[in-house]
Amino acid sequence: MRTTRRIIPFALLSGLLLSCGSEHRLARVRISQPGVREATTDTACKVPEQIAWTDDKGERHIVTRAEKDSVTGEEITSVELSEITVMARSKQVAERNGKINLDFVVTVPRELVSNKWQLQLAPVAYKPSDTLYLDRIFLSGADFAKMQKRGYMRYQAFINSIIPDSLYLQKLFDGKGYRKALAELEEEYFQAWKHEVLQKERWIDWSDKANARFALFNWRVEQNRRAIAGYNSILEHLPAYWMTRELEGKYIPSRWRMFAEGGYKIRTRSISPEDSAAITRRFTDYGKMAENQKRKEQAGAMYDKYVRFPYEPARLDTVIREGNKFVYYYKQELPATENTKRIDLTLDGLILSKDETRTPLPPSDTITYFISSMVQFLDRTPRYKKKIVTRKDEVSLRAYVAYKTGSTEFREETGNNRSEIDKVFKAIRSINYTGEFLIDSVLMTATSSPEGDAGMNLFLSRGRATELKKYLARRTEDAKGVDTIFRPAWRGEDWERLRGLVAKDDTLRHRPELLRIMEETRNPDIREHALRKYPEDYRRIREKHYPLLRGVEFLFHLHRRDMIQDTVVMPVIDSTYMAAVRMIEDRRYKQALALLDEHYPADYNTAVCLMSLGYDARALEIMREQRDTSDRNYLLAILYSRLGRKEDAVKSYVRSCDQDAGKIWRGRLDPEINTLIETYNLYKDEY
Repeated sequence: MRTTRRIIPFALLSGLLLSCGSEHRLARVRISQPGVREATTDTACKVPEQIAWTDDKGERHIVTRAEKDSVTGEEITSVELSEITVMARSKQVAERNGKINLDFVVTVPRELVSNKWQLQLAPVAYKPSDTLYLDRIFLSGADFAKMQKRGYMRYQAFINSIIPDSLYLQKLFDGKGYRKALAELEEEYFQAWKHEVLQKERWIDWSDKANARFALFNWRVEQNRRAIAGYNSILEHLPAYWMTRELEGKYIPSRWRMFAEGGYKIRTRSISPEDSAAITRRFTDYGKMAENQKRKEQAGAMYDKYVRFPYEPARLDTVIREGNKFVYYYKQELPATENTKRIDLTLDGLILSKDETRTPLPPSDTITYFISSMVQFLDRTPRYKKKIVTRKDEVSLRAYVAYKTGSTEFREETGNNRSEIDKVFKAIRSINYTGEFLIDSVLMTATSSPEGDAGMNLFLSRGRATELKKYLARRTEDAKGVDTIFRPAWRGEDWERLRGLVAKDDTLRHRPELLRIMEETRNPDIREHALRKYPEDYRRIREKHYPLLRGVEFLFHLHRRDMIQDTVVMPVIDSTYMAAVRMIEDRRYKQALALLDEHYPADYNTAVCLMSLGYDARALEIMREQRDTSDRNYLLAILYSRLGRKEDAVKSYVRSCDQDAGKIWRGRLDPEINTLIETYNLYKDEY
């Protein structure tokens, strides 16, 4: 019977320990985190380090006392677990098309499956230059999965209680009350306006009646005056003969005086933004808003509180009930890299309990996969080609030198002049460093851009070439050497270079017309003026291309040291072919095939590259035409096997082994050959 270790509640353990001599039969032991150890009464029994017993099924159990971690002070429990079996289907893996397929079977015994925990398995692949962490497998117990789901549900319930910003008006704002208050204020403003309108109408009615009454009174006064006119009568001192009445101050009631004074306008009020804002504040629940904002800020903390066991990325996350064994077929495709001849696979494991106890599984055994690749059959012999070497050679270099307008003086501080001339000296040092060449002369030709007068530009380019030579002499402190080797020349406006730049510029809308002008117009000044008929294109030419015309072309005339003949034929490394070989070694098969197909379509390594890409029929045609070697026949056996020609495959494999006995053991690494060995019992005594 396999011995396992399980954790039981400490209360149960205390009951067992306090009983000392009594016997207890446990029908079932539950897995849980031991709580904080309670103080026990003083007994004569000493608490043992371990307790072991056998249940009704005859299974032996061991309970281990919790210990305190020396660093954190937390109680930890050591648990002895049954092993997890990882079985590879085959330890020989073929690299094909730049990929490696690893497959293995993971078997988890039922002793490691419990409703109370989650078993996490993490395959790790170790390559010579890299470590790859493969997708994990999670086996969650039923109770653990329920708790995990319940945590997310509680967190989601909390999130659902948070009012999103888009629902603030719906949840935190009394829209009905707002609209009612708005209507009431609008009615209030209307009634105030209506009251003033009615008051004015009443004033008009009253003033019309008062004016009519006063007019009658004044008419009667006037009649009285006319009656006594011409007479010196005492009657004229009576009010009825002299007093007239007008609608003014004392006769106008106070409620209407504002209308009588004139200039008064009836107030017309509408709902203002200030009114709307004030009403909005009345019907917005700022308390709930603050509470809602607080909930938003608590979202992270609540996630940590409720989601104690978050879902993590995994290839498989399944619920499994205790008592069930688990078997999983695992397949993983990995990229093949340079010199990948083996891959070591291990399995890391962890048990995560409901009480957040983390129990790592013991390290698993290592499975070693041996990787077979067609790259191992590459012909790495250096390939040479004939090259005609001439005694004389030339090297050109262009320096973009800037000058002040109308000036020929070379100044280091202008533009990038210093760094541009540094390129010339660097080229001279590199030529002298190799010792292969000697400098005969350096032709330095100054050019200019076409704006301005052509004759003036020719004069400027001449002066600039001469001044640059003087600068070189001063900088090298070898005036004699510079005078001997450097030969100044000048070309003025560089129309040839400009024509090439314009021909390559796809952004020019009138490029054909511009090229035609430069080809057909003989006078350079008229030619440059004609380009201006296309303002947009000319602006780009002047800004982008003209600066590239202002410079000095350095042409180095060289000859090879100690070489007498004008030409010599000598072998040199075929760099293109060797580059293709390196691409195959780096598993860049398609790039390599592009080079090999173009230059070496019938080469041995071309066939190897085709095999690596799965183009077996074409690879077979090429491989059959190669020399009769052990490697060639071994690859033929693989190709015949892939194409279903088993008899030819066996013949080629046997022929390869006859030429090189090492192919007998190599055959186990390639699935195509291994199938032949198993099917036809080849070299049975050798294994």
